Amino acid sequence: MKVFARIALLAALAAGVTLAAAPAAQQPKGKDKAKEKEKEKAPPAPEPDTRSEEEKTADTAKVVEKIADAYKFMELAEKQKAPEMYVGAGRLFLQLQKETEKRVRSLDEKPEVQTADGKTVAGAKVDSENWDSFDAIGKECLDKALSLANTQGSVNQIDPLVKAVSKDPYGPGERGAAGGPKIIVRPIAPGQTHVYTIAFITATPGAIGFASSVPMRCQMQTGEYVHFNQVVRTGQYSWQPKRNEAARTYVISIHNGTNAVGQYRLFTN
Repeated sequence: MKVFARIALLAALAAGVTLAAAPAAQQPKGKDKAKEKEKEKAPPAPEPDTRSEEEKTADTAKVVEKIADAYKFMELAEKQKAPEMYVGAGRLFLQLQKETEKRVRSLDEKPEVQTADGKTVAGAKVDSENWDSFDAIGKECLDKALSLANTQGSVNQIDPLVKAVSKDPYGPGERGAAGGPKIIVRPIAPGQTHVYTIAFITATPGAIGFASSVPMRCQMQTGEYVHFNQVVRTGQYSWQPKRNEAARTYVISIHNGTNAVGQYRLFTN
């Protein structure tokens, strides 16, 4: 801009033109004034994400682990009837809302549906369900904490914790790394197995999270190597894939061995 100003000044002097002071800017009126106010209220543009793809994937793996930890807190709170555990779960879910806002994607892979004896169900229809926002789950956990504290006579101790977490789920210290996991929520019939084949980039850590309404067998393997095979309601697993190839395929199977229809959530980075 300085270069152009100098050129304009020299041109004016060469032409013998007297430079007058610019007139004062007119105040906007009516609609223009309203537009100016809207601009003032508009939030600043977000800073560009300068992380590499490897850094983004690694950060997302940490987010997947935090999701699984939050569901573990929920399970412990239910089992132990502990309001503090509900507060802990709510805190993690509210953190996740801030860290993953508008970054959560659907896990697009369709599972192969198998019967109890391992036979593939041809043409089986598998519906996906909408997941609740982390914000909604977090607030529900805090409400449960207060409700339970009321029945246990500990509301004076729990209420300040709930208010503090609602105001700032992090408290003093650094914020978590932002990243967007992939999530799928599906019902599963008694005796059924859902099998997913998912490729993971080997340059960065992989992460799997799992939560279900009833205990289910969750297994992951690549080739003949089984990474885990357990009956759980919640769990998480992270690992560094071998880097002898750009991507490695993993088979994740979820089996409902109960007599009731269940629902599960599967998270991956």
